[in-house]
Amino acid sequence: MDLKDYSHLVDEARCEFLLYRIFSGKIEYNDRYIKDPDWRIKKLGAKIYYQTITNCEDVTSERDIYLFMVETSQWSKAEQTKLDSFPRQIENLKVAYYSSYQNPTQRKKNKQSLETAKNDYQDLFLKRNIYKNLTAEGVARGAMWFEMIHYMYKGTDYLKALNYYQRNSIDENDLRTISQSGEWMSYYSSGKNIFGKPMFCLTDYQRKLITWSNVYKNTRSSPDSPSEEIFHDHDAFDGYLIHQNRKDRTEKKDSAMKVPQNASNVFMFTGIEQQDIDEIKSYNTPEALEKIEKQFRDSNDQQQKQN
Repeated sequence: MDLKDYSHLVDEARCEFLLYRIFSGKIEYNDRYIKDPDWRIKKLGAKIYYQTITNCEDVTSERDIYLFMVETSQWSKAEQTKLDSFPRQIENLKVAYYSSYQNPTQRKKNKQSLETAKNDYQDLFLKRNIYKNLTAEGVARGAMWFEMIHYMYKGTDYLKALNYYQRNSIDENDLRTISQSGEWMSYYSSGKNIFGKPMFCLTDYQRKLITWSNVYKNTRSSPDSPSEEIFHDHDAFDGYLIHQNRKDRTEKKDSAMKVPQNASNVFMFTGIEQQDIDEIKSYNTPEALEKIEKQFRDSNDQQQKQN
């Protein structure tokens, strides 16, 4: 059997395994199960979270943590600025990745840049939040989960069970992949109450699975729907959604910021903030950006010769 085919089978088997875990609403642990929290359990957790966070006046604040890290050279203002800029940068890279999808060479470069940015962001985020458990939010979330695990698990080793549950969480990318799998679609396309209970009684995984299914279904029915391969590439699909959202917002902006629909070249104007410039640039293909830059260079050269 070809290694690529085998890998595909493994991915399908994992996807199906996770799907039926979501259906069951629980995960095996030792000789017992850990339940995914439903609204009743989350209600109890939310109560503890609220009570804890309203009584955390003496707990270390986020600002205190920041100052301590800076003073002890564990963090810097430059790192904070970089961390704050990453979400917007990653959005722009996703749009560039989506826009270059039909250009394999440029697509590969954009994918590498995107993965590097995501990894760097993750590293900085973890470094910045190393003391998160000491803040009011961290203490409250810890108390909330410790309360909920008592109702999720019927054993006695609650901390180990909680650690196991969180280590084996189903991430968003898995949910997106499952929502487009043939096994899930055989249930979803029936149009009936798949989980047999009201929406508010669903676990988070069940609710998110339906939400992503609806997102893909609605996008496929849109006249601006992307090619099918985009749907199965999460970064490219994100880029498509960001692009569409930005296009809708841009059309409502002032004429100086307006982006002509289906334009091949979008020029930038003075008096525009850098984040708006980055957004406008994200509408252009790499070829169009290169053409724009060449036109500006030629114009500048001509002005210099005249002077």
